[in-house]
Amino acid sequence: MKMGAQLVAVGGLHVGIWLHTGSDPSTEEWTASCRNVSEFAKRNGGDFSRFRAFMVTDGGTPDALQRKELFRDALGGYPARMSVITEAVVTSALKRGIATALTWMNPNFRVFEPSDLPLALDHIGIELARFDSIWESLASMQASMEQNATLRRIGARNRIAPSIPAPKVMSERPRSSGVLRAAKAERSESRETDRDSAGGQPVSENSDTGRARKA
Repeated sequence: MKMGAQLVAVGGLHVGIWLHTGSDPSTEEWTASCRNVSEFAKRNGGDFSRFRAFMVTDGGTPDALQRKELFRDALGGYPARMSVITEAVVTSALKRGIATALTWMNPNFRVFEPSDLPLALDHIGIELARFDSIWESLASMQASMEQNATLRRIGARNRIAPSIPAPKVMSERPRSSGVLRAAKAERSESRETDRDSAGGQPVSENSDTGRARKA
């Protein structure tokens, strides 16, 4: 999966949550997320005053047709408040250009860095204390996707409990391989044998060298 999307109730608001990898979303994935928005519009008589959007991306962005599908078709041109957290606009001129184009389509579209989580939430009218449900939604989507670096930085820089597991190579302490353990056991047995042959006295690994020097 290149992206995930859910609609979550937070207080009196309904928040569309998107999680993107570094790859741009497929047509099927993006259309499914826009369908959620359209269904929300039907249930609420086209009223988007309580709708918000919160997006986290490692760089994946919708193309021109997909942007039109969300902003024009699903939202009907309504300037919903949207916060996007990413670092891609800092490292990519292309992504900065896309972000600028999105602000032209929606003046309430804003981009923030992972350390700016409180500002991103404030922009969509949500208190930091109510972020738990959004975080859990992101964590559930992350479970079926490749590790999202931006999401982990949000947790680290804002000291959020790590409900999103780290990759095993990072979270587990390295263990000795079977070959290494066998080598250690063989060395230990060898030392025991040398100790027995010396009448119970420990023998230095450099004992041969010592004898040679005395000679």
